[in-house]
Amino acid sequence: MNTSDRYRVVFFHVPKTAGRTISSLPWWDEQTGHMPYPCEREIPTGYASFAVVRNPWDRLVSAWAWMLRQQPGLCERDFRRFVLGFPTWAHRDRLPFIRQTVYLTDDWGRLIPGWLLRFENLQEDVDTLSARLGAPQQRLPRLNASDHPPYREMYDDRTRAIVGRCYAGDVERFGYTF
Repeated sequence: MNTSDRYRVVFFHVPKTAGRTISSLPWWDEQTGHMPYPCEREIPTGYASFAVVRNPWDRLVSAWAWMLRQQPGLCERDFRRFVLGFPTWAHRDRLPFIRQTVYLTDDWGRLIPGWLLRFENLQEDVDTLSARLGAPQQRLPRLNASDHPPYREMYDDRTRAIVGRCYAGDVERFGYTF
């Protein structure tokens, strides 16, 4: 969880949702990386909070491509075969594959961050947030990007349905469609 005392804001960093890009803003007094465990999610009194969410189908492609780069032997190289095995894959609970709702809700299913920014509209959403916080606006760099075709090209009907079921909570909570 990144914290800015100057702008009185906390950022909940969900893996593969532009976290490195947001962390590159010169706002942060403390950076702790990805979203902490539920017991560590306390927001300081008087602070705003936000997170970035991403279309689950797009996020899975990005996480898969990232995993191939980081640990090439761990993950199936063919995306379709990877998705077909994903519901039972032993490493499904690794950081980049965990549902976003796990990072962003409390034990009762309530959303923790006060604002949700969309990966798909990141620059616009960060500009709006910056204005609300009184922080300077700046052009965002594209950091930690995965190299892969557009996510829609990676799926067929069967794999699209599997990911929709695996990430149903994210789809419903954040209003995403394929």
